Amino acid sequence: MEQAKHSNSVWKITTTLLVLAAFCSIMIELTYSIGPMSSGQVGSLGAKFDCLVTRYPCRIESIDPASPLLAAGAVLGDTVILDHSGTLFNRSFQVGESVELTSVHAGSARHLLLDAVAEPMSFISYFHKISDMVVSVVAGIFALLIVYKIPNLKTYRALTLFFLFQALNCDFKLAPTGFLHVLTDLTSWGTSVLIPYFCLRFVLFYPEDQPQGMRAALVQKLPAINLIAFLFCVLQLWRLIIDHPVGKLVNLVFQGYYLLFLGLIIVSLFDGYRHSLANGRQKYLWLIISLCIPFIISTFSVILNGPTERSVMTVTYEASLLLMEIGTIYAVLKHRGLNFSFAINRAIFYSASTLILLISFVIIEWLSEKVVHIEGRESNVVLDGAIALGVYLIFHKIRHYLEHYLEQLFFHGWHVNEIKLREFVRIAVHITSEDALLQALCVELKRFSGGATCSIFLRNDANDYDCVSANETDGCKSIGVNDRLCVALRADLKPILAGNDDPLFSQTTVFPMSHRGDLSGIVILGEKGNGEEYRPDEIALLSHAIHQAGLDLLALRTEQMENKNRDLQREIATMQQMISQISGNWRQFKL
Repeated sequence: MEQAKHSNSVWKITTTLLVLAAFCSIMIELTYSIGPMSSGQVGSLGAKFDCLVTRYPCRIESIDPASPLLAAGAVLGDTVILDHSGTLFNRSFQVGESVELTSVHAGSARHLLLDAVAEPMSFISYFHKISDMVVSVVAGIFALLIVYKIPNLKTYRALTLFFLFQALNCDFKLAPTGFLHVLTDLTSWGTSVLIPYFCLRFVLFYPEDQPQGMRAALVQKLPAINLIAFLFCVLQLWRLIIDHPVGKLVNLVFQGYYLLFLGLIIVSLFDGYRHSLANGRQKYLWLIISLCIPFIISTFSVILNGPTERSVMTVTYEASLLLMEIGTIYAVLKHRGLNFSFAINRAIFYSASTLILLISFVIIEWLSEKVVHIEGRESNVVLDGAIALGVYLIFHKIRHYLEHYLEQLFFHGWHVNEIKLREFVRIAVHITSEDALLQALCVELKRFSGGATCSIFLRNDANDYDCVSANETDGCKSIGVNDRLCVALRADLKPILAGNDDPLFSQTTVFPMSHRGDLSGIVILGEKGNGEEYRPDEIALLSHAIHQAGLDLLALRTEQMENKNRDLQREIATMQQMISQISGNWRQFKL
C-alpha cells in the first residue's frame, strides 16, 4: 500500500514537472510571437523553394523582386542551404533577422549573410500559431487533471502521457535558435510518434484495466507493439539529427506506422463499445468520434495536396484537435455522458431551424426593400427590427411542427416508439382493473425500452413498497420507506439513474409514481435491450407515462372506494329498513 502511494506521488510530481516544462516553452514561443502577430508581418527570404528551408538543400522555384537573395545574385534554380541554423526543423524568421546560408550556382558555392524582409502573415499562419498554443495548453491542463484525479490505473496513465505529448508537440518556430530550440525540436517532433502509441494503450485498457475480447488479445501483443513504437521513436530522432533528407521509402514507412496504429485504435474502440452497456456505450461513442476525426482529417490532408485544400484541412485539423481533447476528457471524467444520438438529434434540429430562420429573415428583408423604399439609417434599423420580430413570432408558432417533421424524417424509429407510448397513455384511462392496468403498463414499458426488465412497487399500509409486477428486481420483494432510494425519490420526485454503488438496483433507471407530492409507487427499468442509455427525451416521456398511469391507478382506487362506499350505503339503507320493520313488528307484538 505504501509502495503504491509512493509510486503515485512520483508519477504526479514527474508529470507536473514535464507539463510545467511544456508551458515554459510555450510561453517563450508566445513571447517571440507577439510582435509578428501584432504587426501582421514575419521575416522572409522573398523566394519560394521546393521544400522547407532547413539544413537540407532547397532549390529556388520563384523569387520576388525585393528578395535579398536576388540582390545577392541568386537566380532561379540555385540551391540554398542554411548554415548553423541552430534548429533541427524548419522555422520562421523575424523581420530584419540575419540569416546565414550557402547558395550554390552551377557548382559554385557562396556563403551569404542576408537580412530577412517583411512579408504579410497569412490567416493560416495566424490560425495555426494561436490554435497550436491553445491545443498544447489545454492538453497540458487535461494531463494534470487526469494525473491528480485518477493516478493509479494503466489506462489513465496512458491517457496522461497522450495529453502530455500533445502539450509538448507545439511548434517552436519564432523563438531564437540555439540549444533550447534543438531540445524543443527533439521533445516535440522526436516523440510525436508516441502520441498514437499512448492513445492505443489508453483504449486497450479503458475503462478499468480489464480488457475483453479482441482488446485482451492485443494486450498479449503489447511487447511487440512496444518495440515497434520504440524503434520508430528512434528512427524519428534519427531523421531530425542526420544532415541529409530521408527518402520517400522512409516517409511511406512512417505513414504505414500511423495507419497501423489508427487501425488498432479503431478496432479497440469498437471492441470496447461491443463489450460495454448503457452509459459505457455512450462514452465509447464520444471517444470514437473524438479520437478518430483528427486522424481522418490528417489522412485527407495528405490525399488533397493542393494549396487551397491544405489550407482548409489545416484549419479543420487544428479545430478538430481541440474538440478531440475536450471530447475525450468529457467521455472519461463525466459520470454519465450525454446520449450521443440525442446530441445529433438536437444538432440537426437547431441547425435546420436556425438556417430556416436566417433564410426567412433575408428573403423578407429583400422583399420589403423592393416593395417599401425607406431611406435613412434609422428607418432601416426600425424595418429590420420589425422584420426580426415578425419572423420570430411566426417561427415560434411553427417551431413545434418543424421539430415534429424533422424527427419523422431523420429519426423515424424514435417517432414511432413515442407515438405508441402516447397511444397507450391515451387508452390506459379506460382500463377498469388495477391488476390489468399494472400488467399493461409493465408490458408497454418493456416494449418501449426494447425488452428491459420492469418492476413496479406500490405502497402498502405500512408505508413500505411491495413489488406487484411480474419481474422482481434481483429478488427484491419490497423497498423500505426509509431506504435511500425512497428518500431520494421523495425529496425530488424525479427520475434517478442508479449507479454501480447500489447493490440492488445497479445500472437501472428509477421513476417515481406520485400525486400532489405523495410518492405512491416506484417503477424500476433495467438497461435497454440494445445496451444503450435512456435519452433525455425518453426519460421525460417515460416519466409522463408513468405519472399518468399513477393517476389512472389512483382514479381506479378512488372509483373502487366510491363503489364500495355506495355498496356500504345500500347495505346501511337495507339494514335501516330491516331495523324499522323489526321495530314496528316489536311494537305490534307489545300491544
